[in-house]
Amino acid sequence: MKMTSKISKVKAIHNQLEVCSMMRSGHHAVLYWLFAQINHPIYFRNDVLCYRDERSLRDRGVVIGGKNISSILKTYIYNVEDIPINNIKSIRKKYKSILEIVPPKKSRSLLIIRDPFNMFSSRYRLFLRINKIREEEGERPLPDSRNTNGNSGVAWIDEGAVELWKMYAKEYLGHTNYLGDDLLKINYNKWFSNISYRKKISQNMNLKFSDKNLNYVPANGHGSSFDVRTMNGRAQKMDVMNRWQRFAENDKFRKIFSDKELIDLSSEIYPKMTKKVIKEMRLLC
Repeated sequence: MKMTSKISKVKAIHNQLEVCSMMRSGHHAVLYWLFAQINHPIYFRNDVLCYRDERSLRDRGVVIGGKNISSILKTYIYNVEDIPINNIKSIRKKYKSILEIVPPKKSRSLLIIRDPFNMFSSRYRLFLRINKIREEEGERPLPDSRNTNGNSGVAWIDEGAVELWKMYAKEYLGHTNYLGDDLLKINYNKWFSNISYRKKISQNMNLKFSDKNLNYVPANGHGSSFDVRTMNGRAQKMDVMNRWQRFAENDKFRKIFSDKELIDLSSEIYPKMTKKVIKEMRLLC
């Protein structure tokens, strides 16, 4: 399959950013916040490996901040979701024809992580919402075991997803180094609540800081799992730190947090929140 006409004329790329995150990590909000700080057109591919074939070349790309791109593309960004980062090298090699337009002058990876309590609550909420829509349209519901995309190998809240969050957490903490020494790391919880933290991110990425898109709710991934896009323009009012409360008494949700290693890693990254959730959910850890 040939590349879309949007990028077929691209001959050079200055900066390429690979974004790794789990679904419902708040990464779309972070990315659109970043986009507003880049003063030239960006070519962005969302969830680029959601298929097992090259359909990504046809319908996963969009130009941000302009209508067209020139033969010299200053910034190309793509994100991969729910991908096992311990296999990132083989994944890059296998899907090179999809991920790479032309060899970039500079390439960097970005890891975005969110606390497990709110992330898994958002994942579960979206899964239930998708099935409700399917039911209303007369379609069969998706099984709990259905993978989140064509390459993830994990479902929304299964053991595989728990293991994947732990893998991302270890990379964030520096216990592993799958994504390279020049890895950028963003903690969604801190990004959402702390302007000083956001300013440091902008500085680290050599961007002129702006919170212009901070309250924007992207349409990607069906919008917010809980609010859809009703809070667009008021995203900072969303109760993103307490999503876990929705399923606090749900057995499937509670089972996730019987994993001691997950709790230990969460305690290392999110000590106050982890302590609070353990107490309020009456978890035996």
